[in-house]
Amino acid sequence: MREPNKAILRSRHITPTLDDMILDLNGSKVFSKMDLRSGYHQLELNEESRNITTFTTHVGLRRYKRLSFGVSSAAELFQNTLSNALEGLDGVRNISDDIIVFGRNQDEHDKRLEKLFARLKEKNLTLNKAKCEFNKNKLEFYGHIFSADGISADPRKISAIRNTTIPKDDSKWEWTSEQQESFDKLKNELVADRVMSYFDPNKETMLIVDASPVGLAGLLTQNGKIIAYASRSLTDVETRYSQTEKEALAIVWAIEHFHLYLYGQSFTLVSDHQPLETIFNSPKAKTPARIERWRLRLQGYNFKVQYKPGKVNAA
Repeated sequence: MREPNKAILRSRHITPTLDDMILDLNGSKVFSKMDLRSGYHQLELNEESRNITTFTTHVGLRRYKRLSFGVSSAAELFQNTLSNALEGLDGVRNISDDIIVFGRNQDEHDKRLEKLFARLKEKNLTLNKAKCEFNKNKLEFYGHIFSADGISADPRKISAIRNTTIPKDDSKWEWTSEQQESFDKLKNELVADRVMSYFDPNKETMLIVDASPVGLAGLLTQNGKIIAYASRSLTDVETRYSQTEKEALAIVWAIEHFHLYLYGQSFTLVSDHQPLETIFNSPKAKTPARIERWRLRLQGYNFKVQYKPGKVNAA
């Protein structure tokens, strides 16, 4: 499909992420997951589109009648078609051919599941029974475990971290009991069984940020419970910023990173850099041009900066 893909005019459609779904899952206690059989092949191609899929075999030319892997626009067309097919169904979301159904109780879940089955029948979509799971209190979906308690990592996905080995003997590295202890502690922290809560727009929200000489970190919390966390490295240019600029950059980056949760909400932003409390809370504060531009970028958000010493900054 290399040559046809050059000529195909793609219609862009955004594939949802888990972050887009998590807001809807708040309060859910019963879950089901379904997988469509043969994915793309459930979509029939228009007659005029089939010729561009022609390929050569030992028995002559053949062409696809249904959407196939290798078509450059297949993923986005499939996502958009399935999303439209499921539109209007409460408690039903999909990412590609994986569909999740959720409810706050068994009765709500079952009613939503029945409506989904009716819609799938109406649209002539079939499921892969072997990959379907129903009426679960805990459900694995895209590397995460969803439950009434919140969200946690799938243990199978973090086994690579748990099984990470120490550097080989031929590496130029001093490895003593001190390094081994730190190495084991780091692995245990990374694979610790921590559960993140679902975001609730009605609860008080706090965003904790911090900046180091090499990176930025942000921690989104509600009532002391973790909703989400994120981090990134500084670029070469950013490492040369002043500490105040790095801390201000952490604010801008973290707010924009968690835009889905924070836009339209009132929240508190916690920083361990006290000058930022005045810079962002006082509209008359005189600031360097770079920080002033960042302040203008955040005018659409409703927040107050609160200073807390570094020793109590969880980020």
